Amino acid sequence: VERLKKEKIKFKTDLPPLGKAEKTDWNDILKIKKKEKKKMTEEQKEKRTWKNRQEYIKEQKAKGTWKNRQEYAKEQKENFMKEYEEGLKMINSPENFKKFLDVQNHINSFVTGEGKKRKYSTNNILSLLNQAEKRNMKIIGILTMRDWNELGRTVKKGEKAFQISCPIIEKKLDEKGEVVKNSQGKPVEVLKGFKKYNVFTLSQTTGKDLLYEVKEAKEIDYVNIYKSVKEIVKEKGIDIKFSENLNMVVGTPKGEVGITDGVFLPKNNLIMLQKGLTLPKAIKTLFHETVHALNHAENKCKFGDKLYIQQEVEAESVAYLLSKHYGIDSKEYSFNYIEGYLNDKENLVELKERLDNIIKISDNLKNKIDSTLEKIKIKEKNKNLLEDKIEKYQKEVKLAKKIKKVEEITMKMQ
Repeated sequence: VERLKKEKIKFKTDLPPLGKAEKTDWNDILKIKKKEKKKMTEEQKEKRTWKNRQEYIKEQKAKGTWKNRQEYAKEQKENFMKEYEEGLKMINSPENFKKFLDVQNHINSFVTGEGKKRKYSTNNILSLLNQAEKRNMKIIGILTMRDWNELGRTVKKGEKAFQISCPIIEKKLDEKGEVVKNSQGKPVEVLKGFKKYNVFTLSQTTGKDLLYEVKEAKEIDYVNIYKSVKEIVKEKGIDIKFSENLNMVVGTPKGEVGITDGVFLPKNNLIMLQKGLTLPKAIKTLFHETVHALNHAENKCKFGDKLYIQQEVEAESVAYLLSKHYGIDSKEYSFNYIEGYLNDKENLVELKERLDNIIKISDNLKNKIDSTLEKIKIKEKNKNLLEDKIEKYQKEVKLAKKIKKVEEITMKMQ
């Protein structure tokens, strides 16, 4: 009865049994009624507005607008590449370049219900930046509808989704239809194509309050961040020192480069920082020089040449992202020195490679610092526990000595 109601088929409960069956066979009635419902008169066919798949395809082919699966996929790819290229062209000023980095920083502000962070390619970030700019929206966290639901939030009615392109990965099969495995015994994966996915940002959802982590200046553990970076560069044989007058150490005229806060000296395997810097500025400069030390040590470049600017773009961008990640004030970053580089059309192709590299270096260094920070915090916790135990033991010893003295005095008095 419920199934008949669901199919909106009129029926009576006092229908006679079908055939010789003692009870009414509702399954048979359902089949009969469905067939009757499907039958349409010519007049009804002329009046209807909907079309089945075959009729729709026939009509589209007659108009010359029909596309098969391959053609549709090609068109989707072209549209996405157009959005990506527009996003790349948007990064034509220091302000817009900063916007790209902010989107990269905010895009993973939330973890999914499974406790994972979604990773997005540079192409997708550029496409999202372009879509957000057209709609005058700010992106903070990008997740699918299902991910938001798992976090206790729902997408608002009428919200238009952002679109990203995701790869379709399948396991490679041999002629017999069996999975091909590599030398390590793992299945070989092949890229079959790309698929569009709908995603939404925080402002498009409602529900449970999700406060993404914003560290205040007083909460930032500058000392342990410094210790973490020092430990990371030490593994590569690089030391960190402070200098009174850095310009003299670098050996460049003051009028040529201005006052510098830090420098990496490849020949000496040394990062030099100016003495007297504020804690935020010292850490930001350390981030910048660490990128040079770990990624640009072997690349020879001259002050002001193309390679020099590329390396500065990477170092400053990664330092900006790391500062954002650890809650360090990043308002000072201007990126003015890369304006000429961004306006050069020939550099747009290279810029894509630089952006990929920026994200790769940033994620790698961020993970290393986070991991080292965790180890340092565990060491400090254990050290504090040990100190507490020692202090407690010393108090007990003192107390025992006092008790012993009292006992000795009592014995003498007796």
